[in-house]
Amino acid sequence: MALSPQGFSFAFALPELRHAIGFAESLVAKVSQTLPILKCVILESIPDTGEVLIKASTMDDSFSCRIKAQSPPKGSAALPAAKLRSILASLPDGRDVVIESDATTPANAKIVSGRSRFKLLGMPAEDMPSQAPLGNRVLGFTLPGNQLDDWLSDVLYARPASDHRRVLLGVNLDTGLGDGRRVMLTATDGKRLARSYRQKDQLNVPADVHRKATLPPAFSDNVAKIARMANTENVTLELYERRAVISYGAWSLTGSLLEGKYPDCDQVIPREFSASITFDAGGLESVVKQAVTLANDTNQSVIMNFEPGATAVSITSMSADVGAFEGSCDFQSNDPVEALEVAMNVKFLLESLRRVRANGSEALTMRIQSNTSPILLVESDERVERIIMPIKLAEAKGAADVSSGEEAA
Repeated sequence: MALSPQGFSFAFALPELRHAIGFAESLVAKVSQTLPILKCVILESIPDTGEVLIKASTMDDSFSCRIKAQSPPKGSAALPAAKLRSILASLPDGRDVVIESDATTPANAKIVSGRSRFKLLGMPAEDMPSQAPLGNRVLGFTLPGNQLDDWLSDVLYARPASDHRRVLLGVNLDTGLGDGRRVMLTATDGKRLARSYRQKDQLNVPADVHRKATLPPAFSDNVAKIARMANTENVTLELYERRAVISYGAWSLTGSLLEGKYPDCDQVIPREFSASITFDAGGLESVVKQAVTLANDTNQSVIMNFEPGATAVSITSMSADVGAFEGSCDFQSNDPVEALEVAMNVKFLLESLRRVRANGSEALTMRIQSNTSPILLVESDERVERIIMPIKLAEAKGAADVSSGEEAA
């Protein structure tokens, strides 16, 4: 929309505007951009409804929401998102805000709230690049925001902070599982893996719809934010040919799907075990929290030692320069447990336990084949599978010249 000769004029209640601008600014703040306009937020009038459309874009992701104006809005503006957010954050609660320009400086803004006056230099709104069309819709589902947040939280922690394989940075969504009845989210950094399932009929996804797509990291995080904001209200997630969209009320976020083939993680999930051991999740979490205090800084390892016929596992951690920890935790097993000593990253184990507890599960079952095989953690309802790759015992005990454990992907 081109600016009119009269410039722009918008009047808002502060809380709603502050919320929308805060989200828009967080979207563009973390991305390095060569186009200054992509550091701006767009305010665009919708005269027919008396609303203002708030927009921001990184070219990969784009955000929009509609806000009711307190007086008929006009024109459009592009203002620096970070500065506008700072100005709004500095204002006392309960105030109204007027953002306007005049015919002589149509791109610059006067921001008025009470006795406060700000002048903010802007850019022509029409300089914002247009977004590519979404293309054909592949599938979509609607569920309460808190349920989507829980589902994403089951796996988000397992993503790598960085990886040359860009597709691994995202969350993979797969609706084509073998039984045709489930939708799965997966994340892995190669040393741990998390996958969480939901039934297709609960999401109203047709059984014959088979699609794999990888949601990019920033988009996944922002989807979780919107889901938490929605709480018990419904949100809708839609997949298109190359993009994904989440919608909640007047809010919408679009992200470009990651290209590339996501690893086939089925091959690293063990289905045969020498031991299946069930712990009280809270009790094991308590002991692991203590173990992490003295874990070795290099490999962050904890060693679990199962003795034949025992009903408690010995849990130890050590750091040559600091000290050592030894504790134990009771467990249950339907079959006698053979002698087994296994080492794993204590922080990975603790993160998994925190998610188990957040899901309200009282029990955690640990399934182990050997001390060199992937360790499978499942909750009581088995909707979530978590894999932790073991650390070689020699490395965990401080031996020299040892290599790290195998990767999960």
